[in-house]
Amino acid sequence: MMRKKINSTIQFKGGIAVLPTQQLRHVKNLLGYKEFFDYERNGLPENPFHGNLLWKTQGADKLYKRIPIMLAGYVQEVIPPTSE
Repeated sequence: MMRKKINSTIQFKGGIAVLPTQQLRHVKNLLGYKEFFDYERNGLPENPFHGNLLWKTQGADKLYKRIPIMLAGYVQEVIPPTSE
């Protein structure tokens, strides 16, 4: 489940966080957040639930700090990296 770079090292050394898409939609639709935060779901053969969080950092100094804090509260599971 861990994605690896071309040189076989783990791509995301912090692991994977599992968040419900309902909560991602909620955060995205909050007043003032739409312009700075989005997400995409792109399934992979080894992980059909794969997705990415998308950030616009320019002009979002305060929101840039608030959004990750809010998302952290919605994490259902953290999957630590493995060497597999």
